[in-house]
Amino acid sequence: MNQSQNRMKYFWLSFTPLLAVLAIQSAASIFIMQLELITFIGTSPITDFGTFVRAGLSHLTGTNTMSLILFVYGVFALLATSLWYRAFRKKTYPDMETGNSPSEALTDAKDSLRGYKKGRLIAGILLCGVAFQIVMNYFTTVLAMIRPDWLKTYEDAMKASGVGTEQVSVFIVLYMIIGPLSEELTFRGLTYGYARRAMGFWGANAVQAILFGVFHMNPLQGIMAAVVGLLLGYVYGKTNNIFVTMGIHLTFNATSFLMGETDFTGFGPFVFFLLILGCLIVTYAAIRLILSSRPVAVPKEKAPEDGGAAHM
Repeated sequence: MNQSQNRMKYFWLSFTPLLAVLAIQSAASIFIMQLELITFIGTSPITDFGTFVRAGLSHLTGTNTMSLILFVYGVFALLATSLWYRAFRKKTYPDMETGNSPSEALTDAKDSLRGYKKGRLIAGILLCGVAFQIVMNYFTTVLAMIRPDWLKTYEDAMKASGVGTEQVSVFIVLYMIIGPLSEELTFRGLTYGYARRAMGFWGANAVQAILFGVFHMNPLQGIMAAVVGLLLGYVYGKTNNIFVTMGIHLTFNATSFLMGETDFTGFGPFVFFLLILGCLIVTYAAIRLILSSRPVAVPKEKAPEDGGAAHM
């Protein structure tokens, strides 16, 4: 297989992680809905058929069922992507331009925190997640003003899953932990990894970010996810460490949950833009802090003379 065919193969393979998690999500939906339907039929005291059907549909589309589906999906997606990512990282391949290990693999730590300056790393992760969440809060607010229909679609999706309700299900809380972990493995780990074998850093980063946006299934959240995906993909490409982006993603989501319905736009235009500028500066500084926390770079492995692949 020549180099052009090899790149094309990896480009198409970069779509398979998304297809895999969507298949797991569909399977989880079918299984849980069937289980809930059987339970409802067996326990419902309703005798009127019309009332029974309406109540059954309400039960199957309710927040309890939706949150359970998300939890079950999250567990199986995390298990599948963890095993897949582990197998993927064991494979070797040459950089498409130099024949050496990929240019973004700057340290020998890889997917561990060994050798990192922990204080800098933790501070960088927390600052990055919080500051960029505030930036994206503004960004989505502006988008929602332009397209109110997108906002309604997004809010309906959140309420259906139980996120927008006053009493948050324990399944949603658990999913908010395991969901970002599986998403990082799927998009930054696998999708970016395959795409990076087909193209340069920025092309691979754009591919995984776009597919990350598509995964969220509604325009408002999809655009936001794509922008966040670019940031996470950049950090992953520079650290080659999935645990770092997992930490940022978890912090980002936790900040969103804790902020709730906070509306920063009420501060007025001057403070509005000043706060955005400040948070962008903090985000940049946080990324620099994360990168400065890495272990000392080691020399890249020289490409074998026979053209064989070098280890990542």
